[in-house]
Amino acid sequence: MKTTPIILFLYGLTAGCLWAQMPPAPSAHPSFPVRPRPRIPAPAGRAPLPSLPNMPAPPPVAPPAVAPPAAPAEV
Repeated sequence: MKTTPIILFLYGLTAGCLWAQMPPAPSAHPSFPVRPRPRIPAPAGRAPLPSLPNMPAPPPVAPPAVAPPAAPAEV
């Protein structure tokens, strides 16, 4: 009798997780597809947005120095 609330909780948790992953439903009226909204042009008197300033190129990065292989020790 004590396991019933736990089972119901796990069932609800599983159902909620599965419901949250459902893909969106298709359109209710497929004969009337939703058209994208037209883009509103900028006003004629407005200046274009300023672009980012010209940044100097970063200095080139030298490749990491690789040590020459160690000479084998003589026995």
